[in-house]
Amino acid sequence: MWPRAGVALPQFDWIESLAGAGRGGFASGDVTGVVRLWEVSTRRSSLRISAHDAPIRSIAVSQAGGVIASGAHDGTIRLWDTTTGQLLKQLNAGSSLRCIDLSAAADLLLSVEQSGVVRIWDVESTGEIAKLDLKARAVAGAFVDDKPLVVVAGSKVVVWNYIDLSVESIDGVVAVNALAVENGTVYVAGPTQIDAIDIASLKIMQRFKTGYPPQSMAISDTGKELAIAWGKSGIFLGWSGGVNVIDLTTGEPILEASNWGVRANACCFVPGTRMLAVGYAGSSRSLQLMSY
Repeated sequence: MWPRAGVALPQFDWIESLAGAGRGGFASGDVTGVVRLWEVSTRRSSLRISAHDAPIRSIAVSQAGGVIASGAHDGTIRLWDTTTGQLLKQLNAGSSLRCIDLSAAADLLLSVEQSGVVRIWDVESTGEIAKLDLKARAVAGAFVDDKPLVVVAGSKVVVWNYIDLSVESIDGVVAVNALAVENGTVYVAGPTQIDAIDIASLKIMQRFKTGYPPQSMAISDTGKELAIAWGKSGIFLGWSGGVNVIDLTTGEPILEASNWGVRANACCFVPGTRMLAVGYAGSSRSLQLMSY
């Protein structure tokens, strides 16, 4: 089966990661190692890059939109020019990647390895400038606005200052599958709930009950909506999955879309629009655009 809501785009390999890429655009990374840039106005890909020889686990786009970073299952990280598709830089992490992120100025790159090793890289020199070993499962990480901080989550959630190398743990949070950061707040998603945590105080400020296991989260460019891509398996009915959008002001759902036979792996808001891109596994129509 395939997702019935939304507009299907011509993408037939399972999506692993999505990211907004400038007004009216977004980027995708799939299991074949291909990165694409998409334009909502045409519903077509404007750039295709054979980026890796392994499945892409995570992508990140610079705020200025000129650079896209891709991280693969084999530990390679590559940075690409979004106009020409030219390879700009290559970094090599120690093991399989789960997540990458670019700083606001795109001068630093965060990599999170499945083993729990977290690294900060200088993009220009491609050198590693800081390293943290959580000695625990890690699945996601992100820079915190323009501060020298990153949040990393998995078996536990920590805030790491990569300048003075201090680490603070956030208590009261269950095992995390996904996170998103916006304006000093980190949203961490466990199996059945999402916690909104104030980074300054490390306190849980709000909790949303979900009832579905998240695979990915994204925050809109207005900072007012949170999207959750989710998927779960059942003994008799197989996979089910979909995407939900929550109004962060009221906590109320804006969009709820689910389907049998697929898992939603990734989602992202398309900047400057009221559109959401959703990537699926288990479907020949693996990329959808939805209005919310």
